[in-house]
Amino acid sequence: MKISGLPMLLLFVALGGCAMEKGDFPSLAPRPIEKRGEDIATKPPTPAGQADAALLAKIAQLRAQIDAGNKSFSDMLPRVTQAVNAGRSAAGGSEKWVVAQQMLSGLESARAPTVTALAELDSLYLAQIGAIAAGKATGGAEELRAAQLDGSRLAQEQQAQLDELKARLSR
Repeated sequence: MKISGLPMLLLFVALGGCAMEKGDFPSLAPRPIEKRGEDIATKPPTPAGQADAALLAKIAQLRAQIDAGNKSFSDMLPRVTQAVNAGRSAAGGSEKWVVAQQMLSGLESARAPTVTALAELDSLYLAQIGAIAAGKATGGAEELRAAQLDGSRLAQEQQAQLDELKARLSR
């Protein structure tokens, strides 16, 4: 197969753009901080000071919101499980199946306070870490992190229960 002159010329011009020019480009090698092997994002600072009263009150409010969402979820769970079991034995699209789907949606809504409070805790934690790093705050990161972990554990448990019920209904 013979290639005519114009496509061959275009090919060489295009490949010429790939040639490496000499210049002062930054190295792509790992920087010294990257070689330390520490995961800075998961290692919060350990400030010497205490959290202020307003932050502690906000954390308590968010913990209460998480607990309220968990209580709503837990209260609904037995009824939803019963509906899913009834809907599972019915044909897809039947009245029992639709009721089970609606109840699953209600169960997901019941966990909204937990998820919303957890998102706010995440934001507060990041803001507090930034304030500590900037010298504008001396504490509160540990309290926020503990509330985050507790809320995250509950949210993950709720999600696992929801996923199991959805899978059971789809079989």
